[in-house]
Amino acid sequence: MAIAIDGENLKIEDVHRAARLREKVEIPAPVRGKVEANQRLVERLVQEGQALYGITTGIGEFSKIMISKEQSEELQKRIVYSHAAGTGNIASPEWCGLGCSCGRM
Repeated sequence: MAIAIDGENLKIEDVHRAARLREKVEIPAPVRGKVEANQRLVERLVQEGQALYGITTGIGEFSKIMISKEQSEELQKRIVYSHAAGTGNIASPEWCGLGCSCGRM
């Protein structure tokens, strides 16, 4: 049985099963629906030109600066890249596997 990521019931044992035993991870349909609804909301607010921290604005000291839709797409990539660098020791295969499992959901 797949490990359900529903935002309410995840236990450390589930994380262990996903990371070390490489059990399948899934997002249940009702939760996917909520995520998709939130995505539509964000997309609508972007189209309306609303200020959304880190989406239509810069981050940190640049949070008062509005950015274009094109810049927003680039910013999202750069935020991920900036958090992916300088992690210290090389991550174990288990941690990498867990990250990949979450990325495949």
